[in-house]
Amino acid sequence: MKKRIISCIVAAALILSCLSFTALADDADTTQEVASGQCGDDVYWTLTDDGVLTISGSGDMWEQLWHQVAYDYVEDITELVIEEGVTSIGRSAFDDFYYLEKVTIADSVEYIGVAAFNECSALTDISFGNGVTEIDYLAFGNCESLENIELPGSLTYIGYGAFQACPLLVDVEMPFSLETLCMQAFAWCYALETVTFTGSAPTVCEDDGRAEDDGITFEYAVFADTDGVTVYYPDDGSWTDEVIATLSEDANGITWVAYEVSVEDDSSDDSDTGEEETESSDDADTGE
Repeated sequence: MKKRIISCIVAAALILSCLSFTALADDADTTQEVASGQCGDDVYWTLTDDGVLTISGSGDMWEQLWHQVAYDYVEDITELVIEEGVTSIGRSAFDDFYYLEKVTIADSVEYIGVAAFNECSALTDISFGNGVTEIDYLAFGNCESLENIELPGSLTYIGYGAFQACPLLVDVEMPFSLETLCMQAFAWCYALETVTFTGSAPTVCEDDGRAEDDGITFEYAVFADTDGVTVYYPDDGSWTDEVIATLSEDANGITWVAYEVSVEDDSSDDSDTGEEETESSDDADTGE
């Protein structure tokens, strides 16, 4: 009799355990697919009812063709996740997705295309993968809610107007890997206070032909119409007066502070060791 009672108790416990597990599983997976489709030769998209758009697969995304399809759901999309395997984000892929708030980019993504996130007015949170090497022109232009960015350590190229007219952007740290910085990259970032370069002076690109086919010209300097920005740079011999003068063009009251680079870590980003300070001012009228 006792054995039967114990058996019944054990059986009941197992049943309750299974029911609890099923309930938890149901609670954990309550999202439903709203729409899905293809956005590359081997790249696919899925939108769920919690507002998350997921890009998965392998290879490059398509460009404007994808944008035309996705824009039908623009009001439903608040978060974007680009998964491992995807290697590029196409031209205008998420241009004017004005409800998009958060973007997570996998390490496999190497290239962010022209105007990929241009005019994403609600965007506040970007998590770059450590594989991004190029951010093309106007990629994050006119993102008026963007306050902070953490650029990836793999980045070598920042295109024309890549972050132009982000009026709330406050601090930017340029990665040690940066080689090319193009015109207007941070123009009209009115709240910009601090820029820290951690590597050698980049080439300031005035015209590399990338925007010619679109008939777009970029006439203003990298930090045009910013006001009172302090720029920290390593005292490594690459930062000539000519480079500093070029980067100071069209900026109002820009201050340059050199800092020592330790022998042990040439990529040090410690801007508190500044020893030399210079100020440059160019009050030219730089209306957009």
